[in-house]
Amino acid sequence: MKSIDCLSVLFIDDEINLLSGIARNMHNLRPSWKAYFSYRPDDAVSLLYTYGEKIDIIVVDIEMPEIDGLTILKMVKRLHPIIVRITLSGKLDPTSLLGSTKLAHKHICKPIESLKLCDMITQAYIDVTSDTVKE
Repeated sequence: MKSIDCLSVLFIDDEINLLSGIARNMHNLRPSWKAYFSYRPDDAVSLLYTYGEKIDIIVVDIEMPEIDGLTILKMVKRLHPIIVRITLSGKLDPTSLLGSTKLAHKHICKPIESLKLCDMITQAYIDVTSDTVKE
């Protein structure tokens, strides 16, 4: 298992202000993490193809234009199954929620305080990777 002090995380959300806030706080709360941010799902797909093997965790909104989060999660699960997959969403319809439980390791509801978000991402990484090591 990789050290939690040097994780790389890809955040995908169409809310630019949310991503800006996460980026600002991430720099202060987890300065050793490498964070990538994408507000356009199609750009995120390109990032995954380019940097997928370097990404430890993906945090994705489910409801986005162009490509929804479930589609991205399916792709990540297929191409990079060791990436820890987390959804970050303010509202989910029952179908999306059911779909996300099959694809994501953890679901986090918006709004959330930045420190708590970092802690939940860290804990999800520990839980998933320690389960993988046990298998």
